[in-house]
Amino acid sequence: MSYINLLIKNNILDQDTANVLEQKAIDTNQSLDSVLRDYGLKSADILKAKSELGIAKEYEFKVKLEEKFSIKLRNYKKDDLEFDLVGEKDNKFYIFEIKWQSRPSDYKELRKFFEKIQNSEFKNKSTEIYFISKT
Repeated sequence: MSYINLLIKNNILDQDTANVLEQKAIDTNQSLDSVLRDYGLKSADILKAKSELGIAKEYEFKVKLEEKFSIKLRNYKKDDLEFDLVGEKDNKFYIFEIKWQSRPSDYKELRKFFEKIQNSEFKNKSTEIYFISKT
């Protein structure tokens, strides 16, 4: 599911209009966000749909990863640090960062993830880390 499908589901766009706008983005080589804003959609509605999609995708990964690793995963937030999913098994911490976005993840995002780990309580603990990206 894409965030435009959420805009349709939330009755912000109808299917025909969404199809036309998606095609316009392709034909004009513009971002879909830009085309949607030009059409008159509020940035807040676009951001809300993207956020909902991100939460849904994170939950989908949580369920699959819990099954694959046979561990319970949870969101982690302490002070200013956040990790998408963290679990522990046999005195080892499993830390996951999920980037489900249309643009490719880059080295800066990986470096930021590593820096977060170095600034966390997991710095000197046994860990396995995973960076999951759509692109």
